[in-house]
Amino acid sequence: MNWLSHFGSFRWLSALLLGSTIIVLAENKPKAGGTLHLPLGGDISSIDPARCYELPGELFVRVLYQSLVDYDDGVEMVPCLAKSWTVSADGLIYTFELDPRARFSNGRAVVAEDYLFSFDRMLSPKMHCPADFIYFGIRGVEEYRAGKSEHISGVEAPSPNKLVFNLLKPDLTFLYRIAMPFAAPVCRELLKEKFSEIGTISAGAGPYKLKEWNRGARIQLVRNPFYGGACPAFVDELDATIGIEDSVAQMMFERGELDIVDLKFGVAGAEFPRIKRTPEISKNLEAEVSSAIDYLALNTEIPPLDNKLVRKAFNYAINKQRLVEIQGGRSVAMNGPLPPVVPGFSPNLKGYDYLPEKARALLAEAGLPNGFTTSVIFPNVVQENFRMVAAVQEDLRQVGIILEVNPLSFPAYLEKSQRRKTAPVCYASWSEDFPDPSNYLDALFNGETISERDCQNLAFYNNPEVNVLLKTAASSLNVKARLALYQKAEELIVEDAPWVFLVCLKQYVLHQPWVKNTKPHVVWPFRFEKMWIDR
Repeated sequence: MNWLSHFGSFRWLSALLLGSTIIVLAENKPKAGGTLHLPLGGDISSIDPARCYELPGELFVRVLYQSLVDYDDGVEMVPCLAKSWTVSADGLIYTFELDPRARFSNGRAVVAEDYLFSFDRMLSPKMHCPADFIYFGIRGVEEYRAGKSEHISGVEAPSPNKLVFNLLKPDLTFLYRIAMPFAAPVCRELLKEKFSEIGTISAGAGPYKLKEWNRGARIQLVRNPFYGGACPAFVDELDATIGIEDSVAQMMFERGELDIVDLKFGVAGAEFPRIKRTPEISKNLEAEVSSAIDYLALNTEIPPLDNKLVRKAFNYAINKQRLVEIQGGRSVAMNGPLPPVVPGFSPNLKGYDYLPEKARALLAEAGLPNGFTTSVIFPNVVQENFRMVAAVQEDLRQVGIILEVNPLSFPAYLEKSQRRKTAPVCYASWSEDFPDPSNYLDALFNGETISERDCQNLAFYNNPEVNVLLKTAASSLNVKARLALYQKAEELIVEDAPWVFLVCLKQYVLHQPWVKNTKPHVVWPFRFEKMWIDR
């Protein structure tokens, strides 16, 4: 579509007469209406804000269930379902004034009691919330989870429009935690049972509501007609087709049948060079430094991976630069668990080079001179995962480790990878929930958060020294000292090698020219509510 036919002759002439600024303003003014057609490689596990803890599921959940606050275009907090908030001088009390315009998808106003209900629900052991540990700093959570109280004492509703959180210790990241979908209000009367998982109903106060979810085939969201928060949506409908393979998604996109393709989840690495060489396609390619990482979790509770020498052998055996090449140069090799965009990243951290001879020597030192056989699980929804795992498998074979490959549907992968003493090795990905090192180190390596199921610490790693550093850093209000504690913890983690630290991904989003405001966000890769269509 050429520039003139897109804008029309009268508008084009007016712009020439009045100056180029008008063109920019007209181009950037949001428009309501239309449908975003999206691809999903596989189904999402849940649309329950107390249960969903994976991409791309969270991208849909966060527009069905909005929280009190959200991010601006950077990492500053802005009101969403809250009108304003204050923090006490000692950092222990957060008081929110709710926006009286906020409405659930059934039209009822959101009140403070809804948050009490939702936090009690989310943090009950009956819900098996995979991110419950993120909110353990709220006063009364421990007693509530132990059955010593009927409600969480640290969450209070002194009036319908006032909500108060009382913390055990100051927490510089608390607003980040409150911005997550887990902290979103759920409409009580729409649930059949308080602790049953939300299936195919809409019980949130976000800008969208669920129209249909045909599992394994399609999920459709439409605008919530009652929405009254501070973060409205422009597009009328989100229509995602489930089960589209990489190459098919790219063909559909180039035929104009899809509006957006995420080059991590939707396009094979082999396609990337062609896309960059094709001006008509690459001009609609958005790029952003990403917080997403890929890694191998080595289960430290399953022999012989309970031996640090064996885990180090894994690290020395794998050629990370080859993995970067497989991904078409869309990633960088990592030395530790923190990506470069996260505060506290250490550019001089010593990791593991590709030294297969050293890997063989470590296996011999561990009493395994002839190697051993183990297995890896990974999600089958991303086609690139098969190529990455095949490369890892070949590298390990060269040093005597036979890696049996077991691709799984995403729900099955989550169940097995997060269950204790089940999966020896997991090929896994992680993207930050909020921009802080605790969301990697505390969430993924704190041994005190290990549980029998729904555990985010996929290596089931437990080092008491690391646990103490993480606990001390979590309550520190001295930013410099806090980051130094996390850096020390990271050094110990790398030395213990509970992961093979693989690659940090670069976020690329390919969109049609009529889809606007698609630039990836550092926390949320896609913010569907911010996009609009201008044909």
